[in-house]
Amino acid sequence: DRRKQEAQWVAEPRHFDGGGFVQLIDVEAPKAYPQTSLYRRTTAMIRADGTNSYAVDLFRVKGGTEHHFSFHGAEGEVETEGLELVPQETGTYAGADVAYAQRTDDKDGPGYAGSGFHYLRNVARAVNPENSFSADWNVKDTWNVYGRGAGAETDVHVRLTMLGRMNEVALADGVPPQNKPGNPKTLRYLIAHRRGTDLDSLFASVIEPYKGSRFIASIESVDIRSGDALVTGNEATAIKVTLVDGRTDYIVHALDPDIVYTVGDKLQFRGFFGVYSERDGKRSSVYVHDGALLAPIG
Repeated sequence: DRRKQEAQWVAEPRHFDGGGFVQLIDVEAPKAYPQTSLYRRTTAMIRADGTNSYAVDLFRVKGGTEHHFSFHGAEGEVETEGLELVPQETGTYAGADVAYAQRTDDKDGPGYAGSGFHYLRNVARAVNPENSFSADWNVKDTWNVYGRGAGAETDVHVRLTMLGRMNEVALADGVPPQNKPGNPKTLRYLIAHRRGTDLDSLFASVIEPYKGSRFIASIESVDIRSGDALVTGNEATAIKVTLVDGRTDYIVHALDPDIVYTVGDKLQFRGFFGVYSERDGKRSSVYVHDGALLAPIG
């Protein structure tokens, strides 16, 4: 709702697994916003091979009328897929008529609790984008890790792929603290925006760091059913990730670990979080967290 979080020093960890093929953390922060009945983030890192891993990030927010999901990579140019971005010629993310650093949504001073959107400039917006879109940061060597000079070009990337319906997605420049030597002048942000009455959002993302070429071939949503009914809300979700080496991962997550779900026309699942991996149509590994079932139908 275009406001900063309330002070909440301790959140509530719900699930954790720190080793193996899948590493997982799930944390709820019920006091961050008083108008929300759910403010919870589940993130899993899934090993792709001996070198690479990717993350599946599921951020649930229920309550309020506007939700903004903000993400930025390191310093570097950003390319997008699935977004028809239109540059905003003036102003900031707070509005075309709101100048940089001009506060319009709350009082000035240390008690400011507004959106901070007036600190995001050079805005480009995509209205009603596709249900799947990506942004890829080609990371510069800001801190001279590779020894070719600070700020040199690299072949290192961070790619964010989001799945689900958004009202708008924007790119904008944020300015990191300039009193820290070596900080870049700007960082390019992606902001996904949803609006509605008593809004229920699931911001589902796959975060893929890679060097040189990508190790993921495709990312897509998978239908999930409870009995014969298609799940249209956010109580459960499933994602299919196909790797370049031919492995296919089905990632499934449900808030109620006691319900049996059908994933596509392929799998049955009962649990909180699961990853079913196969190669050439044959199972290669299965991971289930807080659950009892992840297997082919029948």
